Amino acid sequence: MTAMQDHSIAGAVVSAVSTDGTLLVKGYGYADVESGRKVDPHNDLFRVASISKLFTATAIMQLVEQGRIDLDTDIRAYLGDLGYDDSKGAITVADLLTHTAGFEDRIFGYFGANPDLENKPRSEQFAALAPKQVRAPGEWTAYSNYGFALLGEIVARVSGLSYAEYIERRIFVPLRMESSATSIRSTASGTGDAKTERLRVREAKSHRPGDGWLVTQSFPETLDLLEPEGSIATTAADMTRFMRAHLNDGALDGAPILSVDTTRKMHETLYSDLPGIVGNAHGFWVNDVAGYRTLEHGGSINDFKSNLVLIPELGLGVFVSTNSAAGSALSRLPERLVREFFLRSPDYRTSTGGNTSFDPNDLAGRYLGARRVHSRLGKLLSAPDILTVAVADDDALVVSGDFGAVRYERMPDGVYRSLKSLEPIGFEPADGDKPALIHFGGSAHNAYERLTVANDPATFFGPVALASVACLAVFAGYLVRLFGYRIAHASVAPLAERSVVLAGAAATLAYIGFAALTLANLVANPNILYDSFPTPSFRIAFVLGWLAVAASAIVGLVAVRALFGDERNVFQKARLLLFAAVLIDFSWSVFHWKALAF
Repeated sequence: MTAMQDHSIAGAVVSAVSTDGTLLVKGYGYADVESGRKVDPHNDLFRVASISKLFTATAIMQLVEQGRIDLDTDIRAYLGDLGYDDSKGAITVADLLTHTAGFEDRIFGYFGANPDLENKPRSEQFAALAPKQVRAPGEWTAYSNYGFALLGEIVARVSGLSYAEYIERRIFVPLRMESSATSIRSTASGTGDAKTERLRVREAKSHRPGDGWLVTQSFPETLDLLEPEGSIATTAADMTRFMRAHLNDGALDGAPILSVDTTRKMHETLYSDLPGIVGNAHGFWVNDVAGYRTLEHGGSINDFKSNLVLIPELGLGVFVSTNSAAGSALSRLPERLVREFFLRSPDYRTSTGGNTSFDPNDLAGRYLGARRVHSRLGKLLSAPDILTVAVADDDALVVSGDFGAVRYERMPDGVYRSLKSLEPIGFEPADGDKPALIHFGGSAHNAYERLTVANDPATFFGPVALASVACLAVFAGYLVRLFGYRIAHASVAPLAERSVVLAGAAATLAYIGFAALTLANLVANPNILYDSFPTPSFRIAFVLGWLAVAASAIVGLVAVRALFGDERNVFQKARLLLFAAVLIDFSWSVFHWKALAF
């Protein structure tokens, strides 16, 4: 409760299980601050977001067990031409399970309301939302929500049921998860099935800071094709049943959802970027916590923050979920519990893991997460995911980012490990077209590639800063002329040119200023992403952006004309050409970083 008060968290649920039964099911705080409803862990449904992927992966493994899906088969065998991009290479079911299909990320227009698509055929929906395949499958990990949307569609097409029907019949019913649904759709105006209608009134609300306290939010509708990646709502009590089934070789109270062999196979590591670096086990992320191999998955959506961790060796499972923007402060509770009560001897620090062949100086530099947007609006938002790796005097590695700084030291086995979490760090040198990569033991869902000029956000922010200074200088210069000279004495051509230059400066500054405010608002409230997109603010930003780009082109033409004219002296021509070059460089950056595209 102290952590909840310190971080302004409205409500939380925690459940813990062993192979023998339930250890703890407890709720804290408020399910709905506005109504004053206290959290009931048996009654209140929390959004578990990407933990939904574990249900999708379980469904896939059920169908693998039945011989109806093969993990190494091209997904076109199950989906046909659904409109997804596989131009860099054929994608297998295993690639989707391990987030190695090579897809870029998508941000804007993906989650939340999408009225333009909701009545379209599913093939058109998948094609419209398809991210670009930016690398060949199997090269390295980059988390993909779209990949799990495709897995859900495979489940539906192979089984002959909708995804929601399949999960209900094959997982929820056998496990008696009677307070769980693949989607609640809080804002839906129509009526759903009887179970959904019964559960909707029991849903916890999400909260974020506002008006000096916490503001209750509603949850937007999403397309049903996105359910497999993050729409499940459930109770802490129901999640005990799902965890116990996985800890007990796929069965709960004599009712199996997977065979023993399939469950054990599902828990095996299917892919890892590097030997010794934890990876993905058929949907679960594999981690090392306090010397124990863990199977886990987190989730975050509309200010619900959740985490599920299984420690098969201990026969232990822990689930935590909060309904507030600051809930991430509690999401690592399962790991903290293991370290507090089950910490092993420090000797395990010398266990084999990671690679030892690199020179630490080879790692020094800046890196960008592989999970990012490449080809559309949102490309710039990858900037906060930049890490800096520096080498200390004692050859330790210091990795810093928006999370602060973490020190990695070489252990007796030669592996670099974090002094904080003991996770290993691995390195792959550049090879041909493949950039240098680093991998972290505690974040197997995302590789990091060395920054280049092409993918360094500085190539955007530099021209933006330069254009801002240049435009302000133009206004300052003309104000001086306005008060020092009579414009009427100027010839017609320079006066027209001045008007164009002033208009170009005004359009550029208006776009930069308004776009900055729009992005600042997004950072303050990421839930804007769940609104129907583009929002009015983004529409205005787009219009101003196109005006700025057009103005840059016109200023460029005026500069070329002035170069061959007699109205300006050499200094004036050079100044105009320099200003035009700055605006054109800014426009190039806008296009390169997809600041106008959607």
